[in-house]
Amino acid sequence: MNIPWILVSIAVGIAALAILAVLVLRRKGWNREVDYRSYFNMGIVWLPLGIIFYAIFKNLVGALFFIIGLVYLAIGLRNKDKWGKPQKISPVYQKALMIAVILGVILLVLGIIVFEIMN
Repeated sequence: MNIPWILVSIAVGIAALAILAVLVLRRKGWNREVDYRSYFNMGIVWLPLGIIFYAIFKNLVGALFFIIGLVYLAIGLRNKDKWGKPQKISPVYQKALMIAVILGVILLVLGIIVFEIMN
């Protein structure tokens, strides 16, 4: 079982940068407004990216990008009446989003490490 230490170090570096970015943005007081048009634009990008990844690699990554793209498109289209009108986010919701982002990055890094160890 040969562990690819370069990949592990890159994954740990990405996690450290993500946590550092969250901490810096929290200290500076990041913008607490959401523009739902951004969700729509991200969906437009992720949806074809998922289709292309699935067509090329035939694995779960492409399907996940496709699903995330659909979710972003749905969020953006559902709130189309709020486009261009930034919506305030409550501090409780902001903390929940921050925790979700940190957990997502940690799970991503652990998933990459486990995937590489298993192969």
